[in-house]
Amino acid sequence: MLAKKNFWDTFCTLPREIHELIFAHLDLEDITCVGIASPNLWDMTREIVMRYYYSLFGSWAGDNIVCARDEILPGDYPLGLFSAKEEEDMDKTFLVLIYGSDGYYDDSDFEYGEGGEDGAEQLTLHNLSKSPGTCFYEEFFVERESTRVFGAC
Repeated sequence: MLAKKNFWDTFCTLPREIHELIFAHLDLEDITCVGIASPNLWDMTREIVMRYYYSLFGSWAGDNIVCARDEILPGDYPLGLFSAKEEEDMDKTFLVLIYGSDGYYDDSDFEYGEGGEDGAEQLTLHNLSKSPGTCFYEEFFVERESTRVFGAC
């Protein structure tokens, strides 16, 4: 007579690759809960959770990054960021802010134009950051996120 097998004994003896495939369908909270509930799987689930957090810190790896404060002067660009022609064109271009009837402008309400127009500012790295297609990364707090994930268990 065959003895009935315990599900956890069977599941825990599966190859690591199978576990990885199964865990790929779970969200972070569920993976954390599995690790807490099963000491046999803790090392593997911990690695998956750590990979998740590591991925958040290197999402911009390989991208060109420029920090542009509002005190930057027009024409002050890092060497090699723009070609000589691009720099020349940018030195002749102004950012024209379009003010609403309330006297304020929305950050998304602007166009490029010539100097002398109302609301015109010479282009700088800072006001170029208002352009469409500019990426801003949200602040991320590991402690807050991990507390939220752990609390879900």
